[in-house]
Parts: sequence; structure tokens; C-alpha cells
Amino acid sequence: MFLRVYMRELEKLAAERAREAVKYDKLGMREEAVANYKEAIQLLLKLIRFTEDPVMKRVYEEKAKQYKERLEALLEKSLESAYTPTKNGKQHEGYHIIDPPPVKWDDVIGLEEAKKALKESIIYPSLRPEFFPLGWPRGILFFGPPG
Repeated sequence: MFLRVYMRELEKLAAERAREAVKYDKLGMREEAVANYKEAIQLLLKLIRFTEDPVMKRVYEEKAKQYKERLEALLEKSLESAYTPTKNGKQHEGYHIIDPPPVKWDDVIGLEEAKKALKESIIYPSLRPEFFPLGWPRGILFFGPPG
């Protein structure tokens, strides 16, 4: 008795998450769609584990497979759009983040040496690569406790 109620609730939740995922997918809200597809897949996998009916098990497996394929396509698409190739001066191909985080230099209190090092080795060369014909470091290793 309890298992049937549990299965019905799982089925309702899976259907609800799948509907939300499709809705967000159509609206272009990838992060929400991905989260809902993942949750729907997890719920369907639980249903597959607890279901004894082979017909229903096949239905759940097919739906989980469809959602996994769509999830992989969304993740692949978001990886492609997160980094876009740029070309400058000597056909140098690099990548830049489309939506940088909204943190300003003034938000970081203190750490003047670290901010100066970042500006000199990362920010300035990426803004004006023609002034750095020999190249520049692609990153800085910071050490010590966070904060």
C-alpha cells in the first residue's frame, strides 16, 4: 500500500519536473531547465528501481533516456555559448566569458598587491594585446588562506 502511494507521488513529481524543464527549455532558461531535467531523471530512475511492471519500467526508461539526451544537448550548448572565440592582431584565438560576474575592484577591500598583479599580468594584456608582442601570463597562482 505504502509503495503504491510512494510510486504515485514519485510519478507526479517526475511529471511536474519534466513539464517545468520543458517550459524553461522553451523559454531559453537553460540553468533552470537543466536542473529540472536532472531532477526528473533522478525521479524516473527511482521509479524504474521500484517498478515491477515491465511495461511501465520500459516507459520510464524511455522517458529518462529522452530527458538525458535533451540534458546533454543543453549542457553542450551552454558550454559552446559560454566561451566564444575572439580574434585579434595575429590571428590569436582566445576565449572570453560572455557574462562576467558583477564584482568591481572596489568590492575587494585591501589586497592592493594582488589587484596590481592581476591588472598588470591579466587585465592590461587582454585589453591591449598589441603592447605585449611576446605574450603574457594566462593566470596567477595565489596561495595562503582564503579571505
